[in-house]
Amino acid sequence: MGTEKSLAAQTNWAVAVVATALMLAPRAARPDIVCAGDYPNHLQGVATDDAGNICWSFTTVLVKTDASGTLLASVTVPSHYGDLTWRDHKIYVAVNYGKFNEEPGQADSWVRVHDDTSLALLEEYALPEVVHGAGGMEWHDGRFFVVGGLPPGHTVNYVYEYTSSFVFVRRHEIASGYTTMGIQTVCRDRAGIWWFGCYGSPAVILAADENFKLLVACSMQGAYGLARTPEAGVLLAAKSLTAAGRYGGAVAPLAMPRFSLPYEEGDSASSAAIRVYTSATHNLNWMTVHTNEVGLCWNWPDTASRASLEVAGMHSSFATNFSGAVTGYLYRAVVADAPVRDDVLSLTLIFYDGKGRAVITNSAELAVLAAVFGNSRVVPGAEWSRVSGSAVIAYDGTWPELAGGAVPAALNIAKKGEPQVAHALRGVSGFFAWDLRGGGWGYGDFDLRLVYEGSDRFLSAAVRRVFQTMTVSVE
Repeated sequence: MGTEKSLAAQTNWAVAVVATALMLAPRAARPDIVCAGDYPNHLQGVATDDAGNICWSFTTVLVKTDASGTLLASVTVPSHYGDLTWRDHKIYVAVNYGKFNEEPGQADSWVRVHDDTSLALLEEYALPEVVHGAGGMEWHDGRFFVVGGLPPGHTVNYVYEYTSSFVFVRRHEIASGYTTMGIQTVCRDRAGIWWFGCYGSPAVILAADENFKLLVACSMQGAYGLARTPEAGVLLAAKSLTAAGRYGGAVAPLAMPRFSLPYEEGDSASSAAIRVYTSATHNLNWMTVHTNEVGLCWNWPDTASRASLEVAGMHSSFATNFSGAVTGYLYRAVVADAPVRDDVLSLTLIFYDGKGRAVITNSAELAVLAAVFGNSRVVPGAEWSRVSGSAVIAYDGTWPELAGGAVPAALNIAKKGEPQVAHALRGVSGFFAWDLRGGGWGYGDFDLRLVYEGSDRFLSAAVRRVFQTMTVSVE
């Protein structure tokens, strides 16, 4: 990761390429699993057992279905049943009979335990330590972990650890900043990452390591339930459904961002399954998209109250806003499983203070290359591929005697009979988006020259673009 870290550091924020199940073999999205029935109150959480059956908490009704959503059992329960977990043929539910999101003294937190076949109530345990209202829970390595509400003004979320018999052990803190009404759901995946679903606009999922150190806050929906699947890196994410004043629920597989642990500030997490080599001397895996979901990570400055993210490419653009200390976003680079056109995306992240003034601007680039989706090895070297329209041109310092130690580089493009246009490049190695179709270049003969500051040598190419086609010859 040495080269990758130094390149990513130039942008001041890390671009984490998400390793998902789609990476090696793109496939169609699987349909939602819809819970049978409709209920008076909305979905609070889901859990799965070892057989793949699904447990659903609808605030005042506890439901169990098989893996397809067919009803197996249901029982009416007192309000407020929250998120839940399964262990050894029992269902454990976080319950609060008092108020949520208030200072200590107004919550009445419990865990209620049900048989996982009949759903009969077996036991219940008071949790006085969960002072802002118990809202969700998980089981791991002989311990229970409970999450819940959070009053405004608090800057950390809390995770309460208990023994198997609900003796209080300790309270953990997640340095997440304030999240709307605390944490709603919790799930620990098979890779050892803790995921916490939170309300918000947009909704947020927090990721933390085994010591509850925050890894990233992603703009994703997980506040209605997160549950493990047999597939590594994939959780079931729940949706709340509404119709005619009644509520239902559904779950669908969600590929989660994968981190290289231990995660350190400024690191760029990337997948070892695909390495994209653009030359013998530079590796641009950190900036090349090879799945249709890209985890963007950054550090939220203390002086900022909101931020805007803009993504602009030759074929598409995207913009969104963030409030609070959000430190990540899961960006879908292409709508389908794989792109049909190459592109270079320019990302601009602007942080604003409370008066609306821009305080920090960060930028980065992502190359979307159709050939890279799947298990591909891309070695452009000195040959620029034939293209039929707008082109993504790989450039790099394969030629050490050409580039020398110079970093500033430019791609000069001159149409025959017209002045030369110089395009500054980010460094010795990267990708350049030549928007032939949308940039008003027209048709004809072009001279391309790759030059480096401090060197009198260059690489040139002659390009002829005719109607509906293009030919390239490299000298």
